Amino acid sequence: MANEMKAKIQKLGGFLSGMVMPNIGALIAWGIITALFIPTGYFPNEKLNELVSPTLTYLIPILFGYTGGYAVYGRRGAVAGTIATIGVVIGADVAMMIGGMIMGPLGAWLIKQVDKALDGHVKPGLEMLVDNFSMGILGALMMIVGFMVVTPIFSGGPDYDDPVAALLSGPGPASLVPPRVRPGPGGPGASGGPHPARQAPPPGLPGPPGGGAAGPDQRPAGGPGAGDPGTARAGGEPPPADRQRLP
Repeated sequence: MANEMKAKIQKLGGFLSGMVMPNIGALIAWGIITALFIPTGYFPNEKLNELVSPTLTYLIPILFGYTGGYAVYGRRGAVAGTIATIGVVIGADVAMMIGGMIMGPLGAWLIKQVDKALDGHVKPGLEMLVDNFSMGILGALMMIVGFMVVTPIFSGGPDYDDPVAALLSGPGPASLVPPRVRPGPGGPGASGGPHPARQAPPPGLPGPPGGGAAGPDQRPAGGPGAGDPGTARAGGEPPPADRQRLP
């Protein structure tokens, strides 16, 4: 049992590395451009720096999806994998390399199953038409699924405009979203006002060093009880006669 599991894990690792290794050259090209032309590179160039972000965001994930689709179902699978990957890439704000490694093989596997289901049921002369339309219909569905479902999973956080994410982040034991990222009120400063520890002190009571609120046992410098007992009290009123300093 252990050997069988080990063999499956090794097979999966070999398949994933097969998507990455053919595209190492593209990664090296991106790395060279990044090292040379970004603002902190060796030869900063504002114009050439525009190549860095699109290459990482679009080219690399699409290449991963194409390669994974090709490994599953040849060129037809590569096209299906690319179509499925672009939905994930467009819907994310980060480089979706993992999304490409998932959606590429998945799209290729799905078009492979569709071709198996249609095999022997297409009239002669209509094969190209059926192949193209089946690819287009499945590709459109995969783009929508990648854009709406897969992207929020890998993009790093839920979208609270989505009612499903809002439901999962609601109160109760069934919540799946950590409390620190839940929206809505419920905490100091949640309503947009100043934090209680940062509110201004009452008039005449300067806050302690650091900008916090004055505590109940803190007295303002120069007020009653501060410094010499013979000094004047707040407001310029002289101290009582019995407390005046003797000459």
